[in-house]
Amino acid sequence: MADVFISYSRNDIAFARLIQESLQQSAIDIWIDWERIPVGEKWWDEICQAIENANVFMFIISKSSIKSAVCKDEINHALKNSKRIIPILVDNLKPEMIKQFAPELPQFNWIIFEKDQLFRIEENPEVRTDKPEDGHVAFPNMPQFDEALALLSKAIHTDWDWVKYHTKVQLRALEWDQKKDASRLLRGKELREAEQQFADAGSRKDPQPTQLQRRFVLEGRRDQDKRRRRTSIGLVLGFCVMIILSILALTQRSLALQQRSLALQQATIARSRELAAQSVSLQDKNFSLSLLLGIEANRTLDTIQARGALLDNAGSHPQLAQFINTNLVGLTSVAYSPDGKTLAAGGCGEVDEQGSCSRGRIILWDLETGQSLGQSPINFYAKVYNLVFSPDGEVLVSSNSDDAIILLDVATGQPVGQLYYGGAEMIVSIAISPDGSTLASASDHSITLWDIASSSPVSKPFQVENMLLYGLAFSPDGKTLASSSYDGVIILWDVATQEQVGQLLGGHTDPVPSVAFSPDGKTLVSGSYDKTIVLWDLDTGQPFGQPLEGHQSWVMRVAFSPDGKTLASGGLDQTILLWDVATGQAVGQPLLGHTDPVYSLAFSPDGLKLASGDNKGTIILWYVAPHLPIGQQLVSHTDYVTSVAFNPDGDILASGSRDGTVILWDVPAGQPLTQPLSGHSGWVSSLTFSPDGRTLVSGSDDSTVILWDVASGLPVEQPLSGHTDAVTSVAFSPDGRMLASGSRDNTIILWDVAVGQSIGRPLTGHTDDVFSLAFSPDGRTLASSSRENTILLWDMETAQQIGQPLTGHTEQVSSVNFSPDGTMLASASWDRTIILWDVAAGQSIGQPLTGHTDYVSSVAFSPDGKTLASASWDGSIILWDVETRQPIGQPITGYDGSISGLAFINTPVSSVAFSPDGKTLASGVYDNTIILWDLDLQSWITETCRRVGRNLTEAELEKYQFDETFTVSCPQWPAGN
Repeated sequence: MADVFISYSRNDIAFARLIQESLQQSAIDIWIDWERIPVGEKWWDEICQAIENANVFMFIISKSSIKSAVCKDEINHALKNSKRIIPILVDNLKPEMIKQFAPELPQFNWIIFEKDQLFRIEENPEVRTDKPEDGHVAFPNMPQFDEALALLSKAIHTDWDWVKYHTKVQLRALEWDQKKDASRLLRGKELREAEQQFADAGSRKDPQPTQLQRRFVLEGRRDQDKRRRRTSIGLVLGFCVMIILSILALTQRSLALQQRSLALQQATIARSRELAAQSVSLQDKNFSLSLLLGIEANRTLDTIQARGALLDNAGSHPQLAQFINTNLVGLTSVAYSPDGKTLAAGGCGEVDEQGSCSRGRIILWDLETGQSLGQSPINFYAKVYNLVFSPDGEVLVSSNSDDAIILLDVATGQPVGQLYYGGAEMIVSIAISPDGSTLASASDHSITLWDIASSSPVSKPFQVENMLLYGLAFSPDGKTLASSSYDGVIILWDVATQEQVGQLLGGHTDPVPSVAFSPDGKTLVSGSYDKTIVLWDLDTGQPFGQPLEGHQSWVMRVAFSPDGKTLASGGLDQTILLWDVATGQAVGQPLLGHTDPVYSLAFSPDGLKLASGDNKGTIILWYVAPHLPIGQQLVSHTDYVTSVAFNPDGDILASGSRDGTVILWDVPAGQPLTQPLSGHSGWVSSLTFSPDGRTLVSGSDDSTVILWDVASGLPVEQPLSGHTDAVTSVAFSPDGRMLASGSRDNTIILWDVAVGQSIGRPLTGHTDDVFSLAFSPDGRTLASSSRENTILLWDMETAQQIGQPLTGHTEQVSSVNFSPDGTMLASASWDRTIILWDVAAGQSIGQPLTGHTDYVSSVAFSPDGKTLASASWDGSIILWDVETRQPIGQPITGYDGSISGLAFINTPVSSVAFSPDGKTLASGVYDNTIILWDLDLQSWITETCRRVGRNLTEAELEKYQFDETFTVSCPQWPAGN
């Protein structure tokens, strides 16, 4: 069994030797076929067996290998066996050429070993041969070659144990499939290991299990269950014969039903977990499929894993608004109408038997309804390459690979004009002037200006000698036209004279497919195959600073936002980057969601959204500003939010802040009910509503407690005074008669709410600051936590401490909260852990819950007691399944606020509180905001369906083994779309 199988063209044999020798020095076992002429069926069987036995399939991509039928067959066999495929690019090739050769070749794990840059080819004069390539020797260019080799080794060895296990199971599955022998199925420990490995493969692992492997494991489970049933039935029969025949029949039936029920339950649990794991694994590789599998995992069974997958998907890719599936075979262009209500997409609608585009297609969407307006009734006999709306939005201009430019009436979809270039060269780009009067078209070596009204050329095409043109763009005033080229050069043209303006802009080293003017016309941006973006100062003809770097492959499209402050770029690496034009820095994280190269970008006219299209025919609508898919941000405080609390009805949220105020929020409206409540002279530390919701209590750094009338927003009476230091926590007893307040003076005071007086003497037991208080649901017990790392339980009838302090935390205990049934207490600490306590026994339950990376500031149980929420200074909230003590999905975080002002990420979260129905979680944040998180499972599914824009395809249904009883995941979208 080899580590790596190398697929290559014989013309690249020198480089293949160099890679083999380099990898073998790192103790990597290589299988490579050095024979020149493959002959016979036996030879191909050996190749297939070598691929199946190898852990990794490496393909050397060159001008020769993409023409090799053998290489193509080898790739297809590797794909069939779901091998980890690592493409190595040695020649500068257009992505569409590679895509046409091997459409299913993965777009990740690409390693660049570009010829003449990372290695060189020289002839060996000592070798005499009639095949020139046999006399070639490859030499590495250091240190670039070693750097690329390190990336290659890392790509090979990532999740290496899983890769080897995947190969092992695939070989077993192939052997079973060939022999059809049940004795070769997995059993016992091996079967359980396989089921667990496949469930755990959801942690973004590559390669994914093959359909054969899944069938192999499933048949193993069925066979083992069948054997177990036969064994069990045999034992029961023998036992029953010894007694009486009537009992035998009854026992048989009961046992069979129990076993069947247990088997079905276990199978359902396993199925739900596997779908959830698949969903998680695909979040960054194929997000639309991940969304659908998350829904199906939950529909199968609401397991922790399924709920976690739904939660992760609901919060993942926060700027992704919606997938739009065009069913175009290849999508090349997207364009917004000037009013922003319509989106147009163009590309290939059908392909012939040779894989060439036989019919182009344009599709329109109504963005207000999210529904397709259908496709243009025109039959395009070639691929649609470019689309642009006229400034008034009435005409859509398209160019095709058969050199035609067609003007379409947007309202009717009918042609209103047709322009022909008339030459043998394909039209590579078009651009329309800002006033809508002139259209520019570029072919390989010339540019033509057209009068749109008359559908005729303004003048003869002006030639661009010794240069292959690529992109076009008009300046905002329409006086200048920019053209880019395959030669990496940009030319500015005077539209009136058709003469070159200034010097050539030559900052790129590879082809430049896209250029765009800033809205003020002072800046030009260019994106290139050299993976960089350049911003040009048009006054000086020089770049602004250094090129923008961030893409891992060719940059195919660039676009300015309407206000000119943001730049978007999309590329062959399937990602989109947003850039702050003023600073030249990337904004936030790359936008991930495409599974194919991004060839087109367009900002909405209001600049709030971005549309991107990829070569597979998928359009994604993005929010330009950071977005909270399951969250709503409330902004009004001017300093840290320290505490949040819901009233008993859940329609009012109270928030306290270091700005010294309390705000009452109308939860459905997301707006303050009144002006901030002001009465404290220090910051507000803690809030609690009375059980009837009429009174709100606030504790403050000014050492006082204020009771507020919720209806009027006024204090009920004078502040309650008694503490000698800051009040850190307040809590109402369940009957509403008693109020407890904790303080940095190390004491707890019990208050008679009716008379506004303290009850007895303060409770003393802590030796340092009291941080948190909580009454048990029956009101008989009060829990308090302190800076001295302990928790005390108090008997409210005697006002005496119960038992010994609860110890287990190693740093101060910041928050305590009782479960709704009162049997359990949760505590949060600055030691970054949460501990669950058995209240009756006064003992911790299991090990502390770990997951936060900074102080844990707050804990809260959901009303049904099944979920615990914890908040931390690490800027995250974790939802825990109380029964299993496992986190539900990934931590919930806010998002980078570089554009919109959202700054929750990495900002301490001070407080969390569940709404009474458990569907909303409020969090107070040190960025002066509150975020309301939607925790309703059905809302997650609804939002997921809205975003995904489709249902599972027939191929996906088959791959993930959904049977004939399957119904669509999202009823609002067509089946199989």
